[in-house]
Amino acid sequence: MPLPRSAKEISANDNECGNLFSKEDPEKLFVDLREIGHGNFGAVYYARNSETNELVAIKKMSTGRKQNTETWHDILKEIRFLRELNHRHCIAYRGCYLKEYTTWLVMEYCLGSAADLIEVHKKPLTEGEIATIVCDTLNALDYLHSMQRIHRDIKAGNILLTEDAIVKLADFGSASFSSPANSFVGTPYWIAPEVILAMENGQYDGKVDIWSLGITCIELAERKPPLFNMNPMSALYHIAQNEPPTLMMNNENQPINSNNTTSLYTNDFISFIAMCLQKNPNDRPTSTELLNTIFIKTNSNREILIDLIRRTKEAVKEFDNIRYRRMKKVLMGHDEQISINTSSLSVPNSSIIESNELIIMDIDNSNNISYPILDDDDSRSADFISDSNQIDPCDDISLNSSQSSLQHTSSIRHNNLLLSRQISIGSQSIQNQIISNINNINQNIPSIEINNTNQISLLNPLPPLQINIDESNIPIRNDSITSDTSSISQQHNMHPPLTSEFSTIKTSRIVIREQREHDQEDQQREQFRGYKRMRRQHQKQLKQFEERCRQEKIELRSKLEREYNIFQEQVNLENNRLLEKHRKELSDRIKYNQNHLRKFERDQQTDFDDELKRFQQEQSKQYKIKKDIFKKEILSSSTRGKTEKEDEIRRLKDDLQLKIRNDEQTLKTQLMHDHNVRRLQLKRRKLLLLHVLEQKLFEEKCTKNMDTIIQRHALHKKHHEQTKELEHKQLANLH
Repeated sequence: MPLPRSAKEISANDNECGNLFSKEDPEKLFVDLREIGHGNFGAVYYARNSETNELVAIKKMSTGRKQNTETWHDILKEIRFLRELNHRHCIAYRGCYLKEYTTWLVMEYCLGSAADLIEVHKKPLTEGEIATIVCDTLNALDYLHSMQRIHRDIKAGNILLTEDAIVKLADFGSASFSSPANSFVGTPYWIAPEVILAMENGQYDGKVDIWSLGITCIELAERKPPLFNMNPMSALYHIAQNEPPTLMMNNENQPINSNNTTSLYTNDFISFIAMCLQKNPNDRPTSTELLNTIFIKTNSNREILIDLIRRTKEAVKEFDNIRYRRMKKVLMGHDEQISINTSSLSVPNSSIIESNELIIMDIDNSNNISYPILDDDDSRSADFISDSNQIDPCDDISLNSSQSSLQHTSSIRHNNLLLSRQISIGSQSIQNQIISNINNINQNIPSIEINNTNQISLLNPLPPLQINIDESNIPIRNDSITSDTSSISQQHNMHPPLTSEFSTIKTSRIVIREQREHDQEDQQREQFRGYKRMRRQHQKQLKQFEERCRQEKIELRSKLEREYNIFQEQVNLENNRLLEKHRKELSDRIKYNQNHLRKFERDQQTDFDDELKRFQQEQSKQYKIKKDIFKKEILSSSTRGKTEKEDEIRRLKDDLQLKIRNDEQTLKTQLMHDHNVRRLQLKRRKLLLLHVLEQKLFEEKCTKNMDTIIQRHALHKKHHEQTKELEHKQLANLH
């Protein structure tokens, strides 16, 4: 499905996406556009809403006519993410527009990022400044994490600051709607170890933002993140494998205290970074816990950040004023050279070329202007500007505020040359146009007229060459130049003053460098796209080859599996036969033992009954004999009466019967004991014989299993050789 060109096409084709975009024309709604940043996505512009006069930042993201669906979905994802945010320390959403395949994502305007602070001052921030920035960032992260969302790209460049020193978290193009996540997203030097390891397996949560925040603290304290001088891929390897980074205690970029000596980092700051950079995410604290640390509570101070922004704005103003004066002197010097060249046509071309080279050197390197502060890339801090740099009284420039832009207020005529004072110091493309035009002038032009409509017309027989300078893209912080009263009134009528003022903490040099780096990255991306096309073609061929190899492996695997299944079925059949045989032998032996035991029990019971019967008969005889003997003895006694004799005879009978019963019980006990002993001895013999049989059967089974294992191993070895032969054949075809 083709990508939409405008918001109207989206509304007609997709109601859900259509609700994300406004139908107004952004080019009419937003005026005074100035480029203030550059990145992989495109450019960020300062602008003013013509209806509400609100200052906004516009992020332009183009899908282009190549119908890049992946980029389009990423844009929609970022818009949806930003629309749902509502927090003091998250960048505010102001609307979204689509025109000519370019998405205009409108947000609240911020002065710049924390990275711009250290870039302008050329020195790290103090712990109080870092604590204040980190405190607001933690509040924003706490809000995101409470919504189960992950930013995934925390760094100083994505932490913005407003005029009131309010920190705003920005750039949600890499953010995740859900936590945990597992995709590999982030900037290499700031990325957490678990994100790198998630490429293979595993997931991560909002703790990855805590790691990136710890790296950002080191970045603000040392002006660059750890491993920054290393190749990004090597840095990823080091992050995943090595111990977490720490502050460099002998760092040359450490802050300087009032005694002009390097101040050591406090233990609270070192401990805070160590907490953020725990290798195990489970040991890493949450954003809420970090807000309660001593470092944040004792060092966070809004007034410190307000003063830092004020000093940075003043430094940016001075930097841009110096660059403007330098550019003006270069152009005025070139005007004189043009007059000399036009009056004396016999000047050698070599001198003209040398003058052009001088101008290019002055514009790009600024080595021929003797100012104490050459530009914002100088190694010295911006804090020295107020003491070391004074404005030249010969310069007809009024420097009233860093929050104003350069207007068309005067013009200079020199040898038929009208030079408009509105020069774009902040745009490298305009500088290149000026230099290119100068080269054409030296070669072809006897006379030039530059009118105040920002067009340079060549008055010669050749076709006219024009340079258009769009004043809406000129990020100059100087006030209007005052020279000629009539010129001022004329320009005022043509260009009414803006109702809003442009304020920033980013120097024009930074914007130029970002644009230059972006242009270089465009070439690299084009080369990379060619490489990706080649890789896609190679991947396609490789997939076809892999599919063919996979089919061959599947066929071989099926053949080997069939062979193995046949072998396994045969083994199972033999094992079942052997198991059945062993089961029958054991069953027969157990049955035999049970029958033999029952027969033994019967014989024992018979012997017991016979022995008891003989004993009872013998006892009965003995009882009669003893009874008669005792009876005779008692009856023969004359001293006892008849009653006594009968009682005595009765007592003797009872004693004899009791003795007979006791003897009978003793005999039964003895017989039972002997019977049990013989029965246990018999069972022991039977169990030993059964154990011998089981051992014999087990040995037979083990022997059979060993033979099966040997056969299976031989079969597996055969299959391995066949598989290896096929893989070697495929690898030979691949190489």
